[in-house]
Amino acid sequence: MIEHVASSDVDWSEFARVLAPGGVFVVGTPDYATLTWRVLEWAYLRVHPRGYSTGHINRYTAERLCRELVCAGFEVTGRAYVGGGELIVRATKRG
Repeated sequence: MIEHVASSDVDWSEFARVLAPGGVFVVGTPDYATLTWRVLEWAYLRVHPRGYSTGHINRYTAERLCRELVCAGFEVTGRAYVGGGELIVRATKRG
């Protein structure tokens, strides 16, 4: 859901606050640095003009998401993709 809300409303420090040291945080969002996601979103918008793609107001990239997590006190411990465009990041709260 982080791509559907304003950047100022995504409070990474709150995620870190409620997670115990060493706790695992997993987050997924489209990676707009990938060609796959941009093509999928373009195609979806053509098929379903009122679909969700126009609701993405935050266009995260892997670099940006990982940087924001690290700044909030997490260590990024894994990254994977679903379908080549949906980014899943695993992070551990530093203790």
